[in-house]
Amino acid sequence: MKVTLKTGIIFALIWIIFKLTYHLILSDTTELTVSIFVNMFLLISAISFGLYFHKKKEGTKEGNALSDIKAAMSSGVPYSVLVAIFMFLYYNNINPQFIENVRKPKIEVLNKELSSEKYIAKLKRLNPELETKTRAEIYQAGLSNINTQVSPKSTAILSILGMIFLSTIYSILVTVIFRKILFKRVN
Repeated sequence: MKVTLKTGIIFALIWIIFKLTYHLILSDTTELTVSIFVNMFLLISAISFGLYFHKKKEGTKEGNALSDIKAAMSSGVPYSVLVAIFMFLYYNNINPQFIENVRKPKIEVLNKELSSEKYIAKLKRLNPELETKTRAEIYQAGLSNINTQVSPKSTAILSILGMIFLSTIYSILVTVIFRKILFKRVN
């Protein structure tokens, strides 16, 4: 197995352990800031260490910038895929209560907003498709929208898209930094 792939898998496992520990300590929270930042840090760490070990094995003078970006991505993409799969399993099977805790305030806001005739009139003015709909139909559409936004599937899909985008950006940045600073001093 390639060293970059191993690095991505190891850092993904570290994040999974962190997420499970975080869940055990703060099981009722809907706060995701710490988890998101740890995820981003571990992603850039996986890319950095993966590229470093790859270049150490390959030789710092070998390859070009594109091959280095590819090597960095081969750490970031497996990390992203494993973390996104775990997120789906976590929110679907391990902690489905989290989804309910996020959904409840959104449904309360929807109920509050739809209790006002002024708001419904404004909503119908802004969205011509709603002009012929009743309050119950608008409520069902809003509820469906909330359920789609906070489902485990949509969370996993958005997570993998975001992490692969970040993997690309981080791979380019880490490659530039390594080539301009770290490997220039080594040679």
